[in-house]
Amino acid sequence: MLQNPGKWTSILHKDTGFVDYLCYFAVIEGLQETMINMFKLETVPDNAYWRSKVATGLLLAEDILALDYNADACLNLFFKFWNLRSAERTRLKTQQQPHGTTHVPGLAKYDLLRGSEVKLRVMLTRYDAPLGLWKTDPTLYERFLQYCMHDMPREGKLSPEEVDWTHSDLQLYHPAGCNEGPAIELLKKYAKQGQYAFLPDKARHGPHIAQSIAKFVRRTADVAEANSNMVAARWVFNTFEQEYTNAAPRSLERMEGMARMLGPYATYVQQRLFNASMRTVAASKKLLSDKVGRAPAVQVASDPTAHAANFQNTLGTAPTESRKREPQKRGFGL
Repeated sequence: MLQNPGKWTSILHKDTGFVDYLCYFAVIEGLQETMINMFKLETVPDNAYWRSKVATGLLLAEDILALDYNADACLNLFFKFWNLRSAERTRLKTQQQPHGTTHVPGLAKYDLLRGSEVKLRVMLTRYDAPLGLWKTDPTLYERFLQYCMHDMPREGKLSPEEVDWTHSDLQLYHPAGCNEGPAIELLKKYAKQGQYAFLPDKARHGPHIAQSIAKFVRRTADVAEANSNMVAARWVFNTFEQEYTNAAPRSLERMEGMARMLGPYATYVQQRLFNASMRTVAASKKLLSDKVGRAPAVQVASDPTAHAANFQNTLGTAPTESRKREPQKRGFGL
């Protein structure tokens, strides 16, 4: 491949299946650095897509091979891509000639991170994993969250509304402690628009976005309940009941496997999160249908250390009895 890069990059551009197999093999054999060095190749002709496809393929391969609910390898790989792109763009600026043309290498000209940013966000916020990737390093997770909030909008990749959604969604799965605060604040804005608040988004993007909204609403209620914030959980259910009930059912087999793996080591918050995630819609109506007068006041914590203390975190580092338990109307799961 390195002897004839033009031929191979043309194949990488056209054949997604080949890219996936190649990246899977590279990750198994520990050849990630070799693949990353390929991004620096200057091919004739060059195109805008093969680098981003390989970067996304490497992330997907790392994710497939990560079986311990830990996204550190994926996050570290993503930031290697980011550092490589940043270094190349900085080098280009320092070498730019005041007069005349300067050759722009493909790594600086084309967006290496196109696609991999979205894939990584999807990996970190899997709806079927109630605890998220809870063994992930909170510092790495927070770094990616800050990248989504600041770098992506600056590059024109996210609108202010998309930044709010991304931030809220990532906080719901934060390994330092699942935090419903930003999601509640976001849903308050939509609640002011009435029962048709999400209609424009659904009409514009179709059933896929409708299901994403439904899962976001259900996850917000589940996390609020796990954090003993029953007022917020009931408010979300009663205000967005249609979206809550439309969320696709989770894989009980996968969740039961995770519950068995944790066994007696599951913290109080983990148990409540499992219970809320495994509950049927009918059971949720019995538990959460009590009306709430107004939207709950929730303090939004952006610092992972702060909200790990305020919201009992899923790693069990906060005292498990730090918050008064509210008895459930019936027992579920663990």
